[in-house]
Amino acid sequence: MATVAVDAYDLAVDVDASIGDIDLIKSIATLLNSPSPSDWKSAADGFWLRTAGAPGMPNELILECAQTQDRVVLGEGLPTYRIVADRDVLSRLCTGTVGFLEALDAGDIAVQGSFPQLSVMTGAFNTMRFDV
Repeated sequence: MATVAVDAYDLAVDVDASIGDIDLIKSIATLLNSPSPSDWKSAADGFWLRTAGAPGMPNELILECAQTQDRVVLGEGLPTYRIVADRDVLSRLCTGTVGFLEALDAGDIAVQGSFPQLSVMTGAFNTMRFDV
């Protein structure tokens, strides 16, 4: 028997905060916790392929790595939306292992765009996070 604690930000099992059968907790964590982040550029391409056609999506999405200023430009034209973050956050964001608003609230990402676009982008990233 075990009580498993889940970190709402990462949607991952917090082994240290869980109680009970440690082997069961570790087994659940192995099954549920995300693998290490993938290449952020590949993750960005996958995100765009899955969400670009959603109503209200910007025509151009710019994802920029805060460490290197390296960027990926997806689509083209106006309107544009820009997100800047560390590469692991970009990867996790685009693969749905961290929430967009949670990352914004935590200060892990910076965005440049309008409030209506914020709503649309939140929905797009929720698609990656919850529509499996």
